[in-house]
Amino acid sequence: MSDMDRTNEEGDNRPAPEAGAPPAADHKATRPRAFMLLALAALLPLAAGLAYGAARRDAQSRQVCERCERQQDFVPTVRVAKARAADSTMIVSLPATTLAFEAANIFARRQWLHRDAARLISAIV
Repeated sequence: MSDMDRTNEEGDNRPAPEAGAPPAADHKATRPRAFMLLALAALLPLAAGLAYGAARRDAQSRQVCERCERQQDFVPTVRVAKARAADSTMIVSLPATTLAFEAANIFARRQWLHRDAARLISAIV
């Protein structure tokens, strides 16, 4: 009997394995394994990218918290000098003019002052 005439236990026409030889890998058994490897290869970069993004966001959040704490605890350094009387009168020249304030016809303040002054006078009398 030749190898082609023999059938294995399942009844298909494949030649029977030789004695002592490791069993041949079944095609149906390798398909899920290949699918798992493909899924792992696809999910691994996704998981790595997600972990990298989460780590960067956490680091940025910590930096923001540290900066806020530094800003809250910040005490500026200010130089202080004692006030002293000037030797003579100083003439100060400002770079702008007050012409716009002098020329503006704003009567609301004047009326407000008259109204409050009238109340004050009536309260005193």
